[in-house]
Formats: sequence, C-alpha cells, structure tokens
Amino acid sequence: MLSIELLIARTERRMQSLFRRYMRAPRLLRLFFEQALTGAAVGLFVAGVLVAQDIGGLGTLILGSDIWLTASLLYFFTFALTFAAAMIATAMLLNIE
Repeated sequence: MLSIELLIARTERRMQSLFRRYMRAPRLLRLFFEQALTGAAVGLFVAGVLVAQDIGGLGTLILGSDIWLTASLLYFFTFALTFAAAMIATAMLLNIE
C-alpha cells in the first residue's frame, strides 16, 4: 500500500514539474502546441463522425477490411495531422494569441 502512495506522490510531482516547464516555454511555442492539440482533436472528431455515419461507405470499407486496425490508424492519424497543421497555420497567419 505504501508503494502505491509513493507512486502517486511521484506522479504528482512529475506532473507539476511538467506543467512548470510548459509554462516557462516561449509563448509562441505554447500557442503552437495548444493549436496543434485543438486541431488534432477536431480532426479525430470529424474522422470519427465520417466513419460512424458511414459517409460514402467509408465505415463499412474500413471495418470490413482484413487490416481494419491499420486502415483506421492511418485514417485517423492523417485526419489528426492535417487538422493540427491547418490550425497551426491559421494561428500563424492570423497571429492569434
């Protein structure tokens, strides 16, 4: 039981350290990171909706495949990466702070 409490305490210290390091990062770097996370979340949501609604038979095609795991990982990763890059580019061009 003591080891679990020690592990929780160490994890809390690491998270606080990570948060302090994040807050010390340059403002522009933090902006890009936040925009990338937002864009990736939006991209994953859009990809999930397209698969769930079976738009153009996409959900059936991916889930009916023999390599559905690889296909879905590539599909979702591509959407997340594209939307993250678009959000970063938009933040740069519009100078959002």
